[in-house]
Amino acid sequence: MNLGNNYVAEIEVISPLHINSGKGDLLFDIDYAIDKRDIWVIDIEKMLKAVDVNFWNQRNCSVQISKLLKEQKYPECSRYRLSQTSRGQQIYRIKEQLKDPFDRLYIPGSSLKGAIRTCLAWGMIVGGGMPITKNDFGRHYRFAAQPIEAKLFGQTPNHDLLRALHVADSESIDIKKSLNLYLVSVYSISHQTGSLKLNSKGTRFRFHVEAVPPQTMFRTRLRLDKYLLQNDFKLQFSSKREKMSAKPSSFWLIHFARHCNAFAEEFIKTEIDFYADYGLETVMQFYEGLRQQLFTLDREREFLLQLGWGTGWLSKTIGMALSDELLDFVRSRFRLGRRGAKEFPKSRRLIEINQIPKMPLGWIKVKLEQEHA
Repeated sequence: MNLGNNYVAEIEVISPLHINSGKGDLLFDIDYAIDKRDIWVIDIEKMLKAVDVNFWNQRNCSVQISKLLKEQKYPECSRYRLSQTSRGQQIYRIKEQLKDPFDRLYIPGSSLKGAIRTCLAWGMIVGGGMPITKNDFGRHYRFAAQPIEAKLFGQTPNHDLLRALHVADSESIDIKKSLNLYLVSVYSISHQTGSLKLNSKGTRFRFHVEAVPPQTMFRTRLRLDKYLLQNDFKLQFSSKREKMSAKPSSFWLIHFARHCNAFAEEFIKTEIDFYADYGLETVMQFYEGLRQQLFTLDREREFLLQLGWGTGWLSKTIGMALSDELLDFVRSRFRLGRRGAKEFPKSRRLIEINQIPKMPLGWIKVKLEQEHA
């Protein structure tokens, strides 16, 4: 990549993507209603206009949709309709997807940039001569990675390497054909007939989530800041960081697509081995297909990322860069996982279709094209 260029990024969803709205779950008969075929998320203002005032008073101001609306009224009083991948299940609550004020879908620039940041941190540790020791971790789990981030990217936000990467929110897209309802189940390692298997943890660990389906396309823009990158010193990075690494700071950002693919390749290999070991053939096949897709990419212009809810500890941390000894230390200090358990993390959140685990959440492919004035 050339410094200072603007890029258009085309984003293709590979596995269902859920970015949580942060508003809390949608609740049955309060936020949504279900007829024989569909789920209707209700617009309260439309419902109030459709309900006769006297009828409302007779119902003692009940907020239950089923006591205020007949099924044939659901479509005209709805914000949107959800398609289900698995039918015949009782659905009491739904995790809501992030939307703009007009109920259109988008991917926040902060989510993309955060995923890229994780890939760069992993790359700096594994291939950039920036080893991590026990002394680099914070004392409390909420601040565990802050000293490491300062060491890798800069001591303060004003001196952070990723100041030079600007990622915009994606353009919004219509919700009608771009949002489905999925069942996500937690699978965990357990003993079964004398061996260890990956099994569903049961009803209490199943979640209905709104998610963007595969093959959905988004567009966004990003920019590498020429002023900040043409001379590394302008970011005033830690001299300790520069002395430790043989590569200049700008190397990591200019070639971020390459580093994202390196992280994805290692992560995919780890997951293939994991699902092969614990007997989940369908998910292992998904990752085999993802690995084949990775090998066809232009590594400087296209890359794979995993982001959003349900993607797990490995995708959001530098965990794969830690030695076994250091990982044991981190688990002990921050009380991660069950004491004495060999495998960590031992659970995964997976999309289930007809009670069969099919794939993980949140994989996307990003293709960059230089934007010309």
